[in-house]
Amino acid sequence: MKSYKNILIALTLLPLLASCNFLEVEKTGKTSIKAFFSDIYALDAAVSGTYGLTYKFYDSYMVLYPEVAGDLIRLQSGTSDWRQQFDFISDETEETTAVGYIWKNGYEIIANANEIIQYGPSVAERFPQQSAKVGDYIAQAYFLRALIHLDLCLVYGQTYTFTDDASHLGTAVMTSIPDVKGKIARSSAAATYRQVLQDLETSLSMFSSSYEGNCFYASPAACKALMARVYLYMGNYSESIRKASEVISDYGLFLTPRQDYVAMFCSRKEGSEAIFRLNGLSAGSNLRSMFDYTSPKMYPSGKLTDLFERENMSWPGSDIRSELLSHTAPDGTHYSGVCMKFIDTEDIAETEKRYDPFVLRLSEMYLIRAEAACRSGDLSVAAADIASLEARARGVEPSSIDIVYSYADELDGLIQKERMKELFLEGHRLFDITRRHETLTRDSSCGSSVLSMPFPDDRVILPIPLVELDANKDMQPNPINSTKR
Repeated sequence: MKSYKNILIALTLLPLLASCNFLEVEKTGKTSIKAFFSDIYALDAAVSGTYGLTYKFYDSYMVLYPEVAGDLIRLQSGTSDWRQQFDFISDETEETTAVGYIWKNGYEIIANANEIIQYGPSVAERFPQQSAKVGDYIAQAYFLRALIHLDLCLVYGQTYTFTDDASHLGTAVMTSIPDVKGKIARSSAAATYRQVLQDLETSLSMFSSSYEGNCFYASPAACKALMARVYLYMGNYSESIRKASEVISDYGLFLTPRQDYVAMFCSRKEGSEAIFRLNGLSAGSNLRSMFDYTSPKMYPSGKLTDLFERENMSWPGSDIRSELLSHTAPDGTHYSGVCMKFIDTEDIAETEKRYDPFVLRLSEMYLIRAEAACRSGDLSVAAADIASLEARARGVEPSSIDIVYSYADELDGLIQKERMKELFLEGHRLFDITRRHETLTRDSSCGSSVLSMPFPDDRVILPIPLVELDANKDMQPNPINSTKR
């Protein structure tokens, strides 16, 4: 797959030879890259650079795409950014929109992870006293490779259960630095997910007992949390329950208390439920610019705000999550119908403000376990998990929350509403709709020409970029690509 340059060079400003291809590296380039991995400091720089790329990937496109193509966004009428994805008219020639950038940037991250995985062991051989630390770095690379392969499969391939055996196309699985003459084709969704899980198991096995990475780094908890998500997408509910339960019970995490919930998003507090966040220190903030409450390009849709306006009045307290849909500025001006999840409201200099996107947090594990338990027939566990989230949101004990339902499908509907209230605009919505084979249904005021889309539909996945198809004749297009083979 053709690339514009080896991103590792850009991140570390080292004199490595640029590669012209995502999946292909010239022999001279390989030699230079191998020489770069000379000691633990170089390995540290490579891993840091890969995290920096991952932040850019999520801040620029990976959080927004599944929300723009979902049903919880209202696009500002004069906004041209994201219009093609909002109206499901993406074109394969769009190199500078989500179509091109998610593909390009995703494979740059994977390429960097592969370099760490391939050349990292030589550092441990030369410096055996650093072998545990090297192993931790390689473990993080495996996690990031798994995460991005999953994201690319979700964006460019239909959901795992689209076919009974997941034999439909996923994404191109890249687990090594191929020869320049190698041709890469897309794997099936089944093979893609299998590789994701294999990478997560490898990552989990490589972390040393002394590893102390915080939420801004991959960790054993992050591996199991991502496994729980993957298994839910696959419909493997028993494994999904098992992994989510391990994350909930084994890593000292707890739901961020109600009084700290807004600050978890709007200030530089990590939050006690953070499993994996991306460090926005000294980084740009595309998300902030899109949702800036003074002049947003995107708003929460009426469908989202209605969820909180029609809340269950029999439950005590108010839902703290609704406070992230409005803001009162220091001058007293009140803004309603805005999203504050990506805005640093601390009273500090603008140059010091930041946002650290969540990729995995404990609330999602409760939601995953609730949905999987409900699908497995364990309704009491599902109801208890939803009660825990509602109780946190209202500042009461779970025993004060009575989850009323008559049958499993009704409880499942409550779980999905809870999922929207908890994870809104964090990069999940389109994938939740498609993995559940639901009809996309938007409110009439959202501003899109597409208000309803039954499942299945080819438009819920992006076309493979034309630059990729032209460069790699073995790459298979999607049905919505103009280029056919």
